[in-house]
Amino acid sequence: MTTVDDLAEYDAFGPWIDEVRSPSEVPRLFRAHPLDLGAASLVLKVPRNIVRRDANPAMHLYDALLALDPEGLVVLTRTDDAFSARRVPLASIVALQNDSLLLDARFTVHTTDGDPLVVPYNGSARESIDRLITRMRGLLTPAASRPPAQAPGGSPTPTPAAPPAPPAGTPAATGVRLPDHPRDAGLVAAYADFAAGEPEITLLAAHPTLRLRPAGGALTRALHAVRPMTLHGAVVAATPGELHVLHRREWLARGSQADISDAHTLVVRRPDARPASHAHPLYPDAVVVTLPTGGAPLELVLDADTAAALLAH
Repeated sequence: MTTVDDLAEYDAFGPWIDEVRSPSEVPRLFRAHPLDLGAASLVLKVPRNIVRRDANPAMHLYDALLALDPEGLVVLTRTDDAFSARRVPLASIVALQNDSLLLDARFTVHTTDGDPLVVPYNGSARESIDRLITRMRGLLTPAASRPPAQAPGGSPTPTPAAPPAPPAGTPAATGVRLPDHPRDAGLVAAYADFAAGEPEITLLAAHPTLRLRPAGGALTRALHAVRPMTLHGAVVAATPGELHVLHRREWLARGSQADISDAHTLVVRRPDARPASHAHPLYPDAVVVTLPTGGAPLELVLDADTAAALLAH
């Protein structure tokens, strides 16, 4: 039987991710799970990947519900007409990833005690997932959410008479050169947007899109001459308690087609999950940085200098 709440949910349905503020806004499928909306910092419902003309009020219209509280993230995931629940304690989180290729987007949580938690969503709703990540950062690393320093009384810190130093997140402050390869313009723009909202960011390293030379014999080199392997560009920065890598969805790609995906990996600095590295087995100019997790290690593929800067912090 279709209820008034079901009709309201159908009327509001679209590709966007909505915030849940009241019990009536919880999707029907998930109402059997005990949720403390009062204790939650943020609750979001992720719609099914269907067009509106294929939806109807009797359907379960949401694939996931994400509820963040001071201790962790609860994720309810639809499977047909049932759902599963998983709680991820904040203390177990190693890294957060948010990536998109046009409308195909994914939010991934890597932890010390299980396989990655992956939530697919429509890329048009990325702002909502960014908001969730910002809330999670404030709980994981409180220093990351500190406002700019202020003088007593709430007035801004006085500016010295000398010209101010360039912001720490800019190339001028660190001597780090951002990629200037045409394929990396999107990464540079994404970093500029992110750094603009981070008063305590430090740019650590970056590398442009690179053509990799393989190890091996003449046949391997000949095959790569026809279809070269590309290491996509990346930018590495630090904020209090965190490391950030802005990159493409895939680290390596064969052929000459440009990659228009966008990805941001946030690594939580924690003593029990320190990054390690090893040489790439086929490409001597690439380094694989790994983070220990409960499942397969999280792997980042960078050039040697960028990997060294990440490992040093």
